[in-house]
Amino acid sequence: YGSGQYWLCNASVDVLAKGSGAECEGRARLNGPLLFFARFVFIAGALYGLWQILSPLYVSLVMSAANELFSGLELPVQLQRFGHRLVFAYQRTSGIMLRLEAHQYEAIYLNTIAAIALLGATPKQSIEWKFRWICKILPFLWATHVATFFMGGYIAIWDYAHSIPPSQSQGELIVEFSAYFPFEHKLWCTALLGQWNIWGRYAVVVGGWFFALRRELVGQTIGFLQQQIGGVHQLHNKSLIKKGVVPKYIRAQRPRQNTHVQ
Repeated sequence: YGSGQYWLCNASVDVLAKGSGAECEGRARLNGPLLFFARFVFIAGALYGLWQILSPLYVSLVMSAANELFSGLELPVQLQRFGHRLVFAYQRTSGIMLRLEAHQYEAIYLNTIAAIALLGATPKQSIEWKFRWICKILPFLWATHVATFFMGGYIAIWDYAHSIPPSQSQGELIVEFSAYFPFEHKLWCTALLGQWNIWGRYAVVVGGWFFALRRELVGQTIGFLQQQIGGVHQLHNKSLIKKGVVPKYIRAQRPRQNTHVQ
């Protein structure tokens, strides 16, 4: 009876241990995403505060590239900034400067914060890996911001032309800028930029993050498989040696033993 009671106690302890182990494993699986989300929110919040200081410099970099693109294509428009206002300045043939303000332009480059926060909050990755991928994704995002401002130059002038009442000045404006900004280009710029603003801006960030993780996981998987294959070869060779079947390359490496006849 005593031994049976002892066995039941041991069985109960094993069941409790397995239950607590499963519970701890479940908590660990749950805490992983929560910690990742908390790190992401913390880094994004800190970067947003820092971005208020760095955004004027970044906007200047984007503006200069967009203006070079406008000048290279000989389009009579330049981006100008007046304090916190960003405007498209159109030079008309009469010499009059038409300035149209770009509204909510700050939202264009907020995906930069999301990209840095996402890579920075990635668990089980070294600082060198995070820094390397941040340096890779930032130039790509910068190029998308330049393209966004460039397409915005097409859209703004046509939105302004269609907003004024029909008159002779509207007709002259449409005829004048149709030579530089074809209406067909405005249509596909509007369609493309509309989809980009809805989901493309942050889908690129998430896609780049998955691409970075995929390459890292593929490298780790290849290394793991190489180790496993190497371990299988070692076990196979040991089994052959135990059976007395020595591979030729091992037999060739064995030193010859000199036998002395007494």
